[in-house]
Amino acid sequence: MRYVSRLNKAKLNREIRNQVPQLGGSEGFLYYRPVGEVLSGFVAECTPGFVYIWQYAIPLYDDLSFLHMSFGARLRGSAGHISIEGKREGEVATEVLKRISDYEEQTLALSTPLGFITYLEKIDGWHTQLVSRRAYAFSLLMLGRFGEARAALYQIDSLFRDEVSKKVLVELEKSPESAISRLTEMRIANMEKFRLT
Repeated sequence: MRYVSRLNKAKLNREIRNQVPQLGGSEGFLYYRPVGEVLSGFVAECTPGFVYIWQYAIPLYDDLSFLHMSFGARLRGSAGHISIEGKREGEVATEVLKRISDYEEQTLALSTPLGFITYLEKIDGWHTQLVSRRAYAFSLLMLGRFGEARAALYQIDSLFRDEVSKKVLVELEKSPESAISRLTEMRIANMEKFRLT
């Protein structure tokens, strides 16, 4: 191994996954397996001299064009960054794993709709963004909280005129099962699209 001043993200993620096989990887996102209804894990952002570590959660029962950090935050304090100067690639991977191990339980809890809602509600201003409101409404549906989901989807329709939300609302008006089936179809499509195993 060589000493590095800048890391390649793909190589770092591969080294991390080699050390911890229960972590999967897609598009630079490390995630816990088995994959739940919400993809949760970490992103190691490689910059000259440093690696920054982010925790994220992404509901898979939504229409995703790409994996995103809309529901992500950098780990707090010194846990969120690692100086890589004078370190070998394997050492950096081991250090990333050490840092994320303190957040493992919390991150695994995000892999359910209820865990995601609890996490989302703690983010200041979450309700001002379409992506957040839609994820919240869809999570309510997945939890069987149909009345709350219907109200949230009507609010989205009046504020944003979002086609994805509108289609789910139409299905919900037919039956809760029909709406959940639509969300499940999106989850399956996302699992395939992003090769989540």
